[in-house]
Amino acid sequence: MLQRPDSSGYAPILSLPTAALKLCMFHFLNTIFIRTLFEPVYCNKSSVDSVTIRSVCKQEIFITRMVSTSKMASDQSTVTLSVGDSVADIEDDDPDEAIVIDRPTEETIADWEHETDSGTTTAAEDNPAYPADEQLIIVAFRDAVAAAIDDWQTLDGATLREQVVNHDLTQYGFPERRLEQIEPGALDTQWLASLAERFEDAGWDVSHKTAELHLTQYDEDYRITAGGTVEGEGEYREPLENIVEMER
Repeated sequence: MLQRPDSSGYAPILSLPTAALKLCMFHFLNTIFIRTLFEPVYCNKSSVDSVTIRSVCKQEIFITRMVSTSKMASDQSTVTLSVGDSVADIEDDDPDEAIVIDRPTEETIADWEHETDSGTTTAAEDNPAYPADEQLIIVAFRDAVAAAIDDWQTLDGATLREQVVNHDLTQYGFPERRLEQIEPGALDTQWLASLAERFEDAGWDVSHKTAELHLTQYDEDYRITAGGTVEGEGEYREPLENIVEMER
């Protein structure tokens, strides 16, 4: 049987059938592979989070990765946003793509009211770091818009606003400087670019296209898509699936 790791990080093996021993050795090799791939690279303004992967041997392997937490300063100038632009919240470490639904020129974040568990509040109260007269930007999340409105990308601004209201989609008010314009769909594939760099640093052959990675190691070929699918039948497929799950 196997015991849980002691304080040194090793799990003493008391007795194991040969097949089970081979299985544990395979997962040990996977652990080495993952640890090598995710050897942390320290940088300024970063924080560390740990992810736990459990192997069938019941050992807990902690993988440390560096996650940049630097954000755009609230007083940094931005471009003027327009209806239909794709944007991301610069104060969210893991933002979802949103679509600008309106930019009412005569309204500020002090004018945007919404209900909370504590009652009615304004976007100005939610964003004390920004002046109350900051330009108001109204957004809806891209996933919600795309699911509800056919061909929404072809609509003019007025029609898009009307369709969002007609479909009763949730809208959010933001200070304009809290939003960063991004390329449509960029957040869906951003994690692949980071992953490609890690594989290259680990000595893999990497071919990075916008929505997929092609990886080669020891004559084994794999394909990772932006949707999180891992293709390939080699021994590294399982650890690759674990890595993709963490990165996404």
